[in-house]
Amino acid sequence: MMKKTSFKAIGVPIDCLAFDGPLQAVERMPDSLRRAGLVQALNAEDMGDLNVRISDRTRDPEFGVIGLAECRDVTAILRDVTSRTLAAGDRPFFVGGCCTMAVGIASGMRDYFGQTALVYVDGHLDLYDGKTSYDGKTSWQGEMGDMPMAILFGCGPAPAFRRVMGDNPLAPENAYIVGYRDYDEARERGSLMPADISEKLNHLPLQDIRAQGMQAAGEGICRQIEEADLPFYIHLDLDVMHGDLFPATLYSLPDGLIWSELEQLLGPLAQSPRLAAVSIGCYDPDMDEGERLATDIAIHVGRIFSGP
Repeated sequence: MMKKTSFKAIGVPIDCLAFDGPLQAVERMPDSLRRAGLVQALNAEDMGDLNVRISDRTRDPEFGVIGLAECRDVTAILRDVTSRTLAAGDRPFFVGGCCTMAVGIASGMRDYFGQTALVYVDGHLDLYDGKTSYDGKTSWQGEMGDMPMAILFGCGPAPAFRRVMGDNPLAPENAYIVGYRDYDEARERGSLMPADISEKLNHLPLQDIRAQGMQAAGEGICRQIEEADLPFYIHLDLDVMHGDLFPATLYSLPDGLIWSELEQLLGPLAQSPRLAAVSIGCYDPDMDEGERLATDIAIHVGRIFSGP
């Protein structure tokens, strides 16, 4: 049993689309959510932003990742910050940014605890390998943010990250990909699929958790993690939300969760004493006139993670 401690809010202003000049898109997410009151809603201490950015749009010819050197730097920094924050007796709450950050955070979790679990709540599987050829708009064109789960399992461009992440940070049986709704799209576009990783990989598409009931699904995942006696990390990609309710994310899909469903799903996990780290990403203030949705995020995410 772990001691439940306060959160340290840490901004990660990165976007794997790669920008230079003023901060753009999800790079602006940490500052926007600060203004909306997320840090206060979490009862967290604000540690400011990490000095990280992905600005090189060059796609590596071998591994297929845009801005590979900068993605490795981000991974190394997040690995170090995660393990040091945990060692200080605190729980990091990373505010991105994009899903690229999950690799470094999971690596830091592994460094500090050894074996850990990850609950990856996302509208996508994020198992692309970086080498898929497709005339599309996302990481089949090389964006690391659509590859983190593949990298964590040692697949796709993982060899390019071996030096900065170490051995595979995550075992498939300790991973839970929850709420995805892109199975057919990912298969069509040549992504690795859950069966390509391991039959032990836990993956729960949106229709399954909705049929089970959101709270029951969250309680079930929590129970499995507790039975394995593992600390765990939650990554929340806001593209898991319903596109009509939450349009301010670049890779929105039809359907998705509403806020009450997200609270029911994550509530049991958020209150577990085994929860050691959280990250949240993929809100684009540039797509949200007046940054109205930032307030919704602060209210609902704060309610989930600062509850009784």
